[in-house]
Amino acid sequence: MISSALLEYKFNKYIYQGYGATETCGGVSMCPADIENPPKSVGKIVASKKIKIVDPVTLKSVKTGEPGELLVFSDYMVTGYLKKPEETAESFIELEGEKWYRTADIMSMDEEGNLYFIDRTVDTIKHKGYRVSSSEIEAVLQEHPAIMGSCVVGVEDPRV
Repeated sequence: MISSALLEYKFNKYIYQGYGATETCGGVSMCPADIENPPKSVGKIVASKKIKIVDPVTLKSVKTGEPGELLVFSDYMVTGYLKKPEETAESFIELEGEKWYRTADIMSMDEEGNLYFIDRTVDTIKHKGYRVSSSEIEAVLQEHPAIMGSCVVGVEDPRV
């Protein structure tokens, strides 16, 4: 792998790490890869985007540092899925006169504006009113020496 210092010196190119989604037409957050950033941070929000971190159920903003679903707004992003009105209604919502994209990703942001990826809600299982991350359960299962691999899925309980 070529170091970022070599790329900068030889080609005047820089390496960034970050977070983005196709629906947001590019990066949502970025940080230079060769600068010391807080561990597990995916960077700070780029100037062309606005974000909200909200409770996934109530869509109310959470406090700084608390986890919540990441919503993204930009003048430069898609506003729906072609011929998929149900998916569009689930993923794009109007708040305060603006259309926001629901990423289904759980994030938090610190007081300095660094964004942290925590989990995805798409692999979340609802159990008795609680959201349980199947990937977290899989990670715990795979720590056991007798388990080579695991896959956790939700199964509907016909009694409920």
